[in-house]
Amino acid sequence: MLNIRLRLLTRCWNAAGISRKSRGALCVCDNVHKYEEQPLRATRQFSSNRSTSASSASGEKSSKNYDLSGIGAAGVLLGMGLYWKLKQDVVVAATIDIGEQRKDLPTYTTEDVAKHKTKDTQIWMTYKCGVYDVTDYVSKHPGGSKILMAVGRNLEPYFEWHPVHKKAEVLGIMEKFRIGNIIPSEKTDKKSPPVPAIDLKSYKLEIVVDGKNKLKLNVDELKNNFPKMSTEAVVHCSTNKNKNSTGGTNGTATWTGASLNDVLKAAGMDVDKCSYKQVVFEGTDKKPDGTPYSSIVPIELARKHKNDIVIAYEKNGSELPREQGYPARAIIPRDAGGRHIKWLSKIYVNNG
Repeated sequence: MLNIRLRLLTRCWNAAGISRKSRGALCVCDNVHKYEEQPLRATRQFSSNRSTSASSASGEKSSKNYDLSGIGAAGVLLGMGLYWKLKQDVVVAATIDIGEQRKDLPTYTTEDVAKHKTKDTQIWMTYKCGVYDVTDYVSKHPGGSKILMAVGRNLEPYFEWHPVHKKAEVLGIMEKFRIGNIIPSEKTDKKSPPVPAIDLKSYKLEIVVDGKNKLKLNVDELKNNFPKMSTEAVVHCSTNKNKNSTGGTNGTATWTGASLNDVLKAAGMDVDKCSYKQVVFEGTDKKPDGTPYSSIVPIELARKHKNDIVIAYEKNGSELPREQGYPARAIIPRDAGGRHIKWLSKIYVNNG
């Protein structure tokens, strides 16, 4: 019986993932049952023949109770072990440097990541300096197919909109899918790119819906054809142009312009009823590879914050400074500063 009970407890320990060192602290309840067993043995040894039958019946009953109590203790032990293991997982997740550079993993470019958008090519995403292959996790994601909005892209903007993902438990799960590092680009201390030269006479902000050009707006039309909307947002400039400036470049500012909702309505699109997946803001300035800087906002977030996302042409009541995006820039509250596209030239609405 003792061997059976020990085997049962051993299985519980193994299921709970408890090491041999940790088992000693959890064996107190086992010793209690050992002491309870002694009186039963004494009764069997010194009882008369007549009492043997009764004693045996009593012993069998006690043995059954003993078995049940042993199983109960094993269940409690298993519960304690699982709880302890889960707590340990949380502690470990909290201490991991999620998304930081890892020397034991290969390095990829943003172009490499962008090529992995389907199950056939594997589904990759990035977070901070990390690259993640989430192909096997997509079907298990609690939010369903929403995770597919970030395929081949950076997860950080989505985590800004949904802070629940920043919990240690969630980040710990994500780190299990880590496959590499992303080559640092904007995080390196590089020389700031030149400010684009924009001719106001020819400047037009284009609104393109599903590949079709729906609307073109010059600066005067942007200022006069729509109600003025203001929003407060913290924009941390990613360049060094204004690091010594005291004009509020790296702090909270009031940005004024036309709301995304009003501009899209003028283009004939109702953001509340459309079935498109994303809104893309594209700037005039170019990345090192020659492609324009752009920012993607999932349609559900554009819908939720349609009156807070502003096509700004003023900052703190004055004309937008040239180095900060003049004549117009996108201001997306709560989004990463580098994604508030400056020198805005196009707004796309499409399925990606």
